[in-house]
Amino acid sequence: MEGHKKVSDFLTDIKLDRFTKNSQYVLANHEEVFWVCGRRLSDSVKITPETTQFAELSFRQDVV
Repeated sequence: MEGHKKVSDFLTDIKLDRFTKNSQYVLANHEEVFWVCGRRLSDSVKITPETTQFAELSFRQDVV
């Protein structure tokens, strides 16, 4: 996928309600969003055949 989209626009497009939007976690470095946790990963950080190093991240939200 080419181009950029605001996180708020992405969340609206997938029809999240405002309460869920307010609690959505995002992994970013300064202005660049890498992961809308549990929803979408940026193409810039996806593993490809040319990838030589990677870090494995996971997200778990415990409900108490």
